[in-house]
Amino acid sequence: MDNINQPIPTPQTPDQMHSSFEESNGSKVIPFIIVAVLIVLVGAGSYVLGTKKTPTPTENKVVAQPSPTPIDETTNWKTYSDQKYYYAIKYPNDWILKQTPSGGILISSADSTHDSSVFPKKGAELIVWPNNNPPVTSFDFFVDSQHTINLNNLDATMYEVSGAGIENKGITVAIKQKDNNYLTIDFYYEQSRKEELRKLFDQILSTFKFTDQNQTNNTSYCSPNQLLTQTSGQGAAGTVYVNVTIKNTSNSTCQIIGNNFLTPLFDPSIQNITISHPKQPTMTTFTLTPNQALYSLLTYPNGPQCSSAPKQQPMTLSYTISPTGSITFKNPDGTSLYVQDCTSPTEMSNIQIWPLSDTPITP
Repeated sequence: MDNINQPIPTPQTPDQMHSSFEESNGSKVIPFIIVAVLIVLVGAGSYVLGTKKTPTPTENKVVAQPSPTPIDETTNWKTYSDQKYYYAIKYPNDWILKQTPSGGILISSADSTHDSSVFPKKGAELIVWPNNNPPVTSFDFFVDSQHTINLNNLDATMYEVSGAGIENKGITVAIKQKDNNYLTIDFYYEQSRKEELRKLFDQILSTFKFTDQNQTNNTSYCSPNQLLTQTSGQGAAGTVYVNVTIKNTSNSTCQIIGNNFLTPLFDPSIQNITISHPKQPTMTTFTLTPNQALYSLLTYPNGPQCSSAPKQQPMTLSYTISPTGSITFKNPDGTSLYVQDCTSPTEMSNIQIWPLSDTPITP
């Protein structure tokens, strides 16, 4: 009986049992309290952080900087002023200017060299000269293209021209003066430097101006009541020739548009009459002094070769003289012009119309 000598546990009183229960349960409750407090704190912190407004990002405002003023490279160039023809033009400081026998000037780049041709092999040359004839008359077969330009409020025509060789090209600018004469600017350049030298020519050209306003062609357009229109026709060798005249019968100088053609007006149902132009206009405008006249010419078949009898079709001619005005032409007795065409719509009649000229036209 090994357990006889072991001590017998002393029974606990109710107070001792209650105290023991509190100690054991209190040690278990404290961790729960700590966890609960932490949950409350975390929840509160999340709520506070969630309710705070997200700061609006600051905009980086870009302040627009003014564009730099373009540099005018021509400002310090040399200036030539002509006292006879009343014009001025600038050119680069290293270019060389000489007078020409024709009364013009020749301005050459410092590196300009050429052989017997007027087209330089190196560099560039610019010639300004008076021309009493319509521009590039002698170059008619070498004009590649032409178009009207505004040169410091002056009406001018620019021609792209070619020399005898394909590699020889240049530019001619014709500026019409008040007296119906021209001031011509020719520019010839080394072909391998075309882009560079053409840009330089544009800069030089932009400096051109007349120094005497009386030299510019600022004449107003003619009104229809200032002009007398006349036609006269004759037949020869199967062809009808109709000569057309426009005459300034007023006491004032005026101008008309020069790069139009006479327009024949007839019954729009006629489909077998065609129009052609043997030449193209070379003038932008014509200035007409009192009693000065301009001329044009029409030709068409006199009794076309038709399979049946031709018909006489009445025809009126019209010409636009200004942006807002036009004139019409009739026979001297006031009757309409007539053109013959075939009855069959497949048999065509052709009317040839020449551009205006300051001299009578002979085909």
